[in-house]
Amino acid sequence: MKTVYGEMCTSDCAVRKWVKIFKGEDPKETILRNRKRSGRPLSASVTAHRENVDFIIRPNRRVKQKEIANAVGISKERVHHIVTAVLGYRKVCPLGPKTAHCRDESAEKGHVYSTLRAFN
Repeated sequence: MKTVYGEMCTSDCAVRKWVKIFKGEDPKETILRNRKRSGRPLSASVTAHRENVDFIIRPNRRVKQKEIANAVGISKERVHHIVTAVLGYRKVCPLGPKTAHCRDESAEKGHVYSTLRAFN
């Protein structure tokens, strides 16, 4: 700016300060500090979700975590956390249903999901 306007131009620091004032921010407040937020984020690992996930897994251990997440309405990451860390299950549907027995169990999934909807 000094090449165009010479030595009489305003500094970058002053311009940034004015922008903060016009936006309604306090120019003395440091951006590096955390500002107060609205509150704690909602938790997806509540007891009701734990019970619902356990209710879906018990009759059919080969149900996919993505299907559980869609049925319960939480993220796949939270389902994985609940299944492994909270409930202590290991290898819930690592490869998907492959045998005839598993196909019969997957037909029962519709019944489990409808029961879960009534449970909520």
